[in-house]
Amino acid sequence: MSKLFKHINLLALVILVAGVQACTKTEQVDYEKQPANKIAAYRVTNAQQELLGAIDHTNNLITLYIPYYTTLDYLVAAFTLEDMSSTLLDATGNEIDMDAGPAPVAVGADPVKYIVRSKEGVERTYSLVQKILPHPDALVMSYTGATTGVFSRPANGVLNLTGNLESISSNGKFYLTNKATGEVNSDWITITSIKQGAQYAMATKISQNAIAGEYDVKLVHQGRSSNLAPLKLTYQRPLLNALLSSASYAPGDTIEFGPNIGGVFLPVKKAYIKVIRGKITPPAGFPSELYDTPIEMKIVSQRRNELKVIFPQMPAGQYTMNVNTSAPNSEGYTQYTAAGFGFYADYEDATGWGDGNIFCTVSLIRFTVK
Repeated sequence: MSKLFKHINLLALVILVAGVQACTKTEQVDYEKQPANKIAAYRVTNAQQELLGAIDHTNNLITLYIPYYTTLDYLVAAFTLEDMSSTLLDATGNEIDMDAGPAPVAVGADPVKYIVRSKEGVERTYSLVQKILPHPDALVMSYTGATTGVFSRPANGVLNLTGNLESISSNGKFYLTNKATGEVNSDWITITSIKQGAQYAMATKISQNAIAGEYDVKLVHQGRSSNLAPLKLTYQRPLLNALLSSASYAPGDTIEFGPNIGGVFLPVKKAYIKVIRGKITPPAGFPSELYDTPIEMKIVSQRRNELKVIFPQMPAGQYTMNVNTSAPNSEGYTQYTAAGFGFYADYEDATGWGDGNIFCTVSLIRFTVK
């Protein structure tokens, strides 16, 4: 029996020693080092308060939450990289100077991409996404001066609004949906200023390229939107422009005419000058047959906001004591009805504006032909 216990004890000792050896054995596991190509921080440096981007390394996103009352038009930012041996690149692969920072980004812009490249050349691409934190109240806006019926404004004109913007940021966009065609445009109305008050006042400019018609209008501003009353866009012929008394031109010179605010040049088929007898004093020797007669100017080019012509052959000297008359037109705008020395346009038939439209005159004091 004692022999049996001896064998059992010996067997137990062998098992114990083997177990200890198994527990103390160390296995070598290869470690795969992760590339050092991450952004540690994104910070806006030109805001009234600190704005930090939320960085998601899983989806490679930088999400920046912008409060509605922020008045920034552009984001000026600074990056911090997890490993300073890595390099920050823009979307086109150009290296970004970490001291100067990246190019400013417009508030409300589409996502912007940034690339971090490790010293081994492994790249990770992040997208900067902006999200506006809106004011809790619904946005309510209206046109200044609107009455009953469809509100009307001319292309190249101004459009003023009032409402509870609660911010003077110009980060907004107007969406115009043509009632006849359903086409949507978001480039025709630009915010020029916003003034704070009991009701915020917004001033905007309507593009000269806007197409006449009736539109449903939606304003999106700092995370909120407002559906406004329908807006009718019209074309208004150029009115009440005059050259300065210091102006002087010689035959063959090029003159560029721009319309006044609210006016546009629709297709012009003929441009000319008229000198009206009894309404201006021409230089001595002015031929009587040139009075009240169109003196044609060659059209070089024309766009909605520019008419470029060649000054014609006509007697040199000073034209003085110019007399102009004006009156409201059918659209309610004041236009010249006669001028001692006037620049005229005959418009293409499709415009409906007809012939003999004065779009510019000269100074009441003098105009010089060289």
